Amino acid sequence: MAYLWDRTILLQNGIEPSDPRKGYLNDYTLKIGNRASLIPHKNEKSFRIVVTVNNGAIHNLYAETSVVDYIPEEVDIIVNKHDSIKAIC
Repeated sequence: MAYLWDRTILLQNGIEPSDPRKGYLNDYTLKIGNRASLIPHKNEKSFRIVVTVNNGAIHNLYAETSVVDYIPEEVDIIVNKHDSIKAIC
């Protein structure tokens, strides 16, 4: 499963990301606070690096106290200009 990433947070949680590639998400904008959040926003694009991690790692990451209120969502990320992949963000 692909995952929009913050490498430092993943590594601090014992998660080793692989297969990094550029991608973007249509109709979302990125809000930076204590954590980065993707917010639905019509006609915007959010550009990030997409990596692969295992599903167990995603569940562990979202179990942290600091992100317990976050809801992981499946989205379609555009990579390689026009290809689409499923990702959790």
